[in-house]
Amino acid sequence: MTPGDLLARFKERWQALNQTQKIVASLVTVGVVVSLFFLVKIAVQPAYAPMLTSLDPKDAGVIIEELKTLKVPYQIADQGKTIKVPESQVYETRIQLASSGALGGGMGFVLFDQSKFGQADFEQQVGYQRALQEELRRTFVQIEGVEQARVNLVIQKKRFK
Repeated sequence: MTPGDLLARFKERWQALNQTQKIVASLVTVGVVVSLFFLVKIAVQPAYAPMLTSLDPKDAGVIIEELKTLKVPYQIADQGKTIKVPESQVYETRIQLASSGALGGGMGFVLFDQSKFGQADFEQQVGYQRALQEELRRTFVQIEGVEQARVNLVIQKKRFK
């Protein structure tokens, strides 16, 4: 059978249908096409996974602006407290945000990038302790199941005899 024969047979059968049958056949065809369109759209869409959870609205806003700059698709969930990105980009995006400073938090050892001339020993010790605490907090938050962490260090002063 050639395509011309198939078309002729289709026209012949179409003509044999009454008005109600033609309407039902048209609606079924449109329904099938629309369903296929949405199924393909859902199948092609990447799976999203949480990148950051339990966010403060201020932090979420900064992070979303950075995601827009990086052109990373995202979804907001959990009343704005969770940001999801495509599953395959979670870790890469988190690293990009951390390196750009968008993840906020404390300053960590970045505090020492700003040298202050004439800084007292006490100020240096406090700065060092704050940097250590922030770096440890960042490390703990990366552990699966840990949402937030707070680190307080008590550093013993060296005593000479």
